[in-house]
Amino acid sequence: MRKRELHARRPTKKAIRVTLSLDNVGGRFSVLTPVGLRPLLCAGFDIDLLVKGAADMEKHAAEAPYAENIAEQYAAVRNLLYAGGKKIEVLANFSTETALHE
Repeated sequence: MRKRELHARRPTKKAIRVTLSLDNVGGRFSVLTPVGLRPLLCAGFDIDLLVKGAADMEKHAAEAPYAENIAEQYAAVRNLLYAGGKKIEVLANFSTETALHE
């Protein structure tokens, strides 16, 4: 995997080093790369736990039988909805613990 780097110049002419994402990673898949994990770490998230959860889910999706495999069940339902004309999906979550309160 090749990293792309560039040097940006601020109005003060002081060069800063900027690291961009890997060429073959983008969109929703970048959250588990250094580009996505760094801001989560800075925000105080436990990225070791996040990565472990992703690995556990990958294992579950690959090994669990259909009756217990939530990833396969979701994909099957999504496929049926798509075939029935439901072409747009919004997947969101909300937690009162992370919501901004005044």
